[in-house]
Amino acid sequence: MVTEKKSKFVQAVVDRVVNNVVVVVIRHPDAAEDEPDTFKEIYIPGERFKEPPNEGDIIPIDPDKPDVITVNVGNTLYCEVLFYMAYASDEQIVFKYEEKHTMSGLYNDADDVAAILSARRKFWDAANNDKARLEKKNPEKTFFFSKSTYWTDKCQDKELFTAFVRQIAFKGYANNIQFEGVKFGSERIPNKF
Repeated sequence: MVTEKKSKFVQAVVDRVVNNVVVVVIRHPDAAEDEPDTFKEIYIPGERFKEPPNEGDIIPIDPDKPDVITVNVGNTLYCEVLFYMAYASDEQIVFKYEEKHTMSGLYNDADDVAAILSARRKFWDAANNDKARLEKKNPEKTFFFSKSTYWTDKCQDKELFTAFVRQIAFKGYANNIQFEGVKFGSERIPNKF
């Protein structure tokens, strides 16, 4: 029997910012389902944020310690692109790309977001070139992009970092990691896209 891995991260809602402390609320872990208004406050140091978040922002936290979850850590970004070859016994080819950039590790850092998006564009230019080379070498085969995965040298959680990259690429970075639309405090992993 396969057991589903649950993330320890939960969604929190920013309630207020007082001095240099961000106060977030989560559904109290001991609250019963019929007590939806039972909340737990968690206090996060303001220096974990590049800019103070707005009231009502949804941010990912680790409920076991007062900290926001950031994935923009490390010095090297990696991307792995899986190509699927149709009409070739379902063969797959993987190309790996990397780009150097030292990230701050701060929540909502626009410089990190810009660097990640720039690296993503470079990765996809390289992937398109590799796809064209494969098609030129094998004109009888059809190549498709099957899957892309992102991570850094210090954030090895590929699913989490890939969700972050896709979030900032398609919806902006206001909340850094946008979790699925479920009750905040739920034990859910980010969107799998």
